[in-house]
Amino acid sequence: MKNPITKRQKELLNVIYTFIKNTGYPPTFEEMKEKINVVSNQSILDLLARLEQGRLIKKQDNAARGIVIKPKGYEILNKPSLVAEVGATSAGQLMEAVEITGEWHAVSKEISKFKDDVYILKVSGDSMINAGINDGDSILVQKKKEFVTGDIVVAQTPEGTTVKRFISEDKPPYVYLKPENPKYKNILFTEDMTLEGKVIAILKNGNWQPIKNSLQNHFLAGKLSYQPSAQKHKNNLEFPKDLVNKIVCGDTIAIMNKIPNGAVDLVITSPPYNLKNSTGNGMKDGRGGKWANAALQKGYSNYNDCMPHEEYVKWQRDCLAEMLRIIPENGAIFYNHKWRVQAGLLQDRQDIVSGFPVRQIIIWKRKGGLNFNAGYFLPTYEVIYLIAKPKFKLATKANAHGDVWEFTQEMSNKHPAAFPVNLIDRIVSATDAKIVLDPFMGSGTTAISAINFKRNYIGIDLSPEYCEMAQKRIKQHQSQSKLL
Repeated sequence: MKNPITKRQKELLNVIYTFIKNTGYPPTFEEMKEKINVVSNQSILDLLARLEQGRLIKKQDNAARGIVIKPKGYEILNKPSLVAEVGATSAGQLMEAVEITGEWHAVSKEISKFKDDVYILKVSGDSMINAGINDGDSILVQKKKEFVTGDIVVAQTPEGTTVKRFISEDKPPYVYLKPENPKYKNILFTEDMTLEGKVIAILKNGNWQPIKNSLQNHFLAGKLSYQPSAQKHKNNLEFPKDLVNKIVCGDTIAIMNKIPNGAVDLVITSPPYNLKNSTGNGMKDGRGGKWANAALQKGYSNYNDCMPHEEYVKWQRDCLAEMLRIIPENGAIFYNHKWRVQAGLLQDRQDIVSGFPVRQIIIWKRKGGLNFNAGYFLPTYEVIYLIAKPKFKLATKANAHGDVWEFTQEMSNKHPAAFPVNLIDRIVSATDAKIVLDPFMGSGTTAISAINFKRNYIGIDLSPEYCEMAQKRIKQHQSQSKLL
């Protein structure tokens, strides 16, 4: 078998390992040149490039001394993986966010399989003593996006970080953080909290011992998948009885999976725009100023609207693939999105919609609005992609409408990005659809429009708050309609 690394490369890799283990940080160029006895920076650059090409290290260009050894690198050196200790967190009263300490710990091969997704925290406090986590213990945390009830988690709250057991259930208080010490109270989980990771091991007597977690009801980081009053997402949902003319709270792809092929005539939706993942003047955390109280500054309820761009694109393409599957040959999707410039490049959403049967784009020109940024003209439009199967046709006379629609944006809705009813009325009335789906239902506007034209609806949303908001709006609208 061919040796994947030269003697010189292995020598530099060992220098990097030794520096991290002993000092907490990778070596500088000068330190690397001195240790392997070379005189030029280019020699080090060439060696680092080959180590990275071989997937033995990862260079982090935006970080000082930004070199991380990958699992294959540890394997070549035949040495245990090193995991960073990032600071202290609370298992008692909440404390401020953790900080980098510069200390690293060697861990076993079983733990090294998590690659870059683990870090170590030192616990302060006694609220988790009945779970075997004591004051001063070191815990190993895995970064995750999906959690289940019973997991011991690291949670970020407005007051700071804490270690608690995550609980979700179908009775009040529904979702909360539970201490494992009776002298502490449960912490109600609110929309301004996030789960940062799952505790998977604890250091006891020099050895890492696994943490036992239960495996029940799923919870997505920043997203709730159950609710107090809307139709509960359950594994045995049946179409149509559990979905048609219902608001279903849960993961949209998982719920669309329950809908048979071709069973929904029309999809109308506007997904989260990923606004908080911004290179420029998007709604980033901590911007303050006039954006501080903007409706979307904190993201949506139970969803922070901030994914890595590639992950967001894949999620939206997966959503569109499900939408396309469940419409018939004469069905259509009206997919509303927003174009924006990021890092000097136009995001026209081609990376999301390419390959799907886009027939036309419609410009929704919003009337009114406020502009807090002196560097930009007031944004007033969004783009609706008409994605249609081959046999889709508009209703009689609907083709008289142009492709630029001007409607005032919704101003009296508690949802931060609600459709105006008149806009959805135009779409619904332009089709002969019998069942209308909105997989990102929000406050229920698509359902209300479906009711206006005596169509059936299916509404899906991840947020219990929005599901409840939609149900209340629908009930109120139906009551008012009976009086007319």
